[in-house]
Amino acid sequence: MRVPSIDGISIWICRHDRISSPEDLARCWDLLSETERRRGEGFRLASDRHAYVVTRAMQRLLLSRYRATDPRSLLFDKGAFGRPSLRNALAESADLDFNLSHDGNVIALGMVNRGTIGIDVTASGCRPAFLGVARRFFTRGEVAALEALPDDARADCFLQLWALKEAYVKALGGGLSIPFDSFGFCLEKPASIRFHANGNREGTSPWSFWLLSPAAGVVMAICARTADRTQPTIGVYEFRPFAEDTPMTCRPTRASLPATIKIDKDAAL
Repeated sequence: MRVPSIDGISIWICRHDRISSPEDLARCWDLLSETERRRGEGFRLASDRHAYVVTRAMQRLLLSRYRATDPRSLLFDKGAFGRPSLRNALAESADLDFNLSHDGNVIALGMVNRGTIGIDVTASGCRPAFLGVARRFFTRGEVAALEALPDDARADCFLQLWALKEAYVKALGGGLSIPFDSFGFCLEKPASIRFHANGNREGTSPWSFWLLSPAAGVVMAICARTADRTQPTIGVYEFRPFAEDTPMTCRPTRASLPATIKIDKDAAL
């Protein structure tokens, strides 16, 4: 497969419910480490087992392209709060950062070169008690903005805020040690994202944010610190194991920083 250069942000989307070929699933199992296989076999529900195996295979297949190595040989470390990273990264891939998210039938994996990335995907919709969740975890400003919206607009706004928050803490690698009310987002202006963290003036953060909707009912948030702070490039691809990836036309619905969307079939894997 052709391997594009990571000259900005690259995102791969996989609908794991579409990966049903027994041959492909067997090949996915074969890519996993012994530890991953044991964990996969431990899932009681076949659907959870299926999602886990495809997710781990996707991570290994994509990262191996940039290590020019067998996906089975990749080793991973985890930070103090569970953020994965490649062990013994080679010089040519030492600056490559990645992050993974999974919800419902959707898996998303993001990569950035010479930077840091966090990604979150939400495909399950809102629970009825989402306003109670917001009042418990969000900033006062975010809660007030949600409550001021019409009833039929609140759920979508909540999902966008939640995805942005998840992407930010995943980029930092701090997990639940970072309170969700220690930073906030403002989505009042159309197509815009404003971010502020406690102790920092608004507009001084090195982090940039984008919201995308790669499919109906799916919200995806990207948080990244990139080498290009003017207008980074974002490429979005549909991933299928053992097949060529397909570039997707997926433009941000909201952004804190403009981005160039890469739609280039020559850059597809």
